[in-house]
Amino acid sequence: MLEIISVRAVNRPNYFQVLHSTQFSGNLRFKWITWHGRSQEDNPIKKLLCACFAVAVFSITPAAIGIAVADCQPDADTTPIDNGADTIICSGDDPNGVNGDLPLPLPGGADTILVETDATVQNAIIGDGIASGLGGADTIINNGTTIATGNSTGNNGDIEGDFVVDGDGGNDVITNNGTVAGDMDGDTVDDFNNDGNGGNGGDDILINNGQVGDDMDGDNTAHNGGSDIFINNGIVNGDIEGDDNINAPGSTGGNDRITINGVVNGSVLADAGVEIEGDDVVILQNGAQGGADNNLILDGNGGTDQLVFNFSVPDQMAYDALTAQISGANPVGGSLSFNGQIFSWQNFEQIVNTSWILTVEHNAVIINASELMAIIPASGIGATTAMYCTTTGLAVIGLDDENRSQFLYHVAFTELQAILNQAASTNSSQLIMEQDGQSLLALPSGELQLTDAGGRYDASLWGDLCGT
Repeated sequence: MLEIISVRAVNRPNYFQVLHSTQFSGNLRFKWITWHGRSQEDNPIKKLLCACFAVAVFSITPAAIGIAVADCQPDADTTPIDNGADTIICSGDDPNGVNGDLPLPLPGGADTILVETDATVQNAIIGDGIASGLGGADTIINNGTTIATGNSTGNNGDIEGDFVVDGDGGNDVITNNGTVAGDMDGDTVDDFNNDGNGGNGGDDILINNGQVGDDMDGDNTAHNGGSDIFINNGIVNGDIEGDDNINAPGSTGGNDRITINGVVNGSVLADAGVEIEGDDVVILQNGAQGGADNNLILDGNGGTDQLVFNFSVPDQMAYDALTAQISGANPVGGSLSFNGQIFSWQNFEQIVNTSWILTVEHNAVIINASELMAIIPASGIGATTAMYCTTTGLAVIGLDDENRSQFLYHVAFTELQAILNQAASTNSSQLIMEQDGQSLLALPSGELQLTDAGGRYDASLWGDLCGT
């Protein structure tokens, strides 16, 4: 239900704000909508109310409808911001926040938002803040700081890949190298009309190398969660949740892959708020830490879930001691200690030990679950490098110039197979993709090789690893 309290002009010609109190599906609450119109009578609000839904976007300024102001500006090739593929650079102190798309028309575009080092953004960073429809495949990189001005979604200093009132989330990539005041979410989407057409999350990639003030969630949705990829090398002050939904009848969780290589002051929950849980994988690496009590709680919830210990140890003695703990562990519930931390878990169906000795050279670790992934060791570097089979192709995570986890590229299955075939037929290696000196090659043997020109990692995997 939408209760209109007042309509007022804002300090800009032809703009109005509506103050309202709204609750979407019991868990999403917002305060202000900013609309453009010549007068109150011809404002689109009136039409939208008749259609029984409203657009909630995060700011009380023109930035709320996607017009970048202050220090978040579209580049020359994509200005002005619309629902196409926009590139927005935040280089100073922005008091408004940024939305990569206009609430109307629909749907959301495939936007790139970059917040530079030392830049600040108040309220929120949103890839697609739209009324309804499908969110675009956005890329958000935060090297700066978000600042909260309130406690609601959209003004609590959060990063949202998609914020859709009546629709579905896109497949977004979000990387935080800075400081996020609130949540870091792949999707916050609702089925406002409650007709089953909306409220489903996309397949997102979330990488945290910095600090997140609250939770890191793949999905906050009315219905189904997407199959999301998480990598935490930094600090998350709340929980990490594959799905954080509202227990809608028939709702399903995605098949999430959660790598913990940093601090989590809350808990790690594979699924929450879904009726049918997904088949998830939780991977622990050397940097994994709990809160002040050095105890990290891990819950697989329902589904068929794997808990993977992917630790590196200095010698055989340390390896034998760790392996003894893992081999006797019960996936249903238990705990073990490593690196001064206690890891306590429940509701897993399988425990996997992929730990290794630092002095022994080894290739990528292949982890098979509902969807395959490969963890690639990087010499002397704590950040995670990996390859993941997604629903549409192969996602590759490498390293940036500061040795932080970085999304490199995604290769569609059809392209992957075509280049593998070319390598075999020509008996020569073929470049598939390259970025920042990190190359994916198809070898004549039928293998894929991921290599770094800087020598930080080099791994070979069979090309049919994703079932291609």
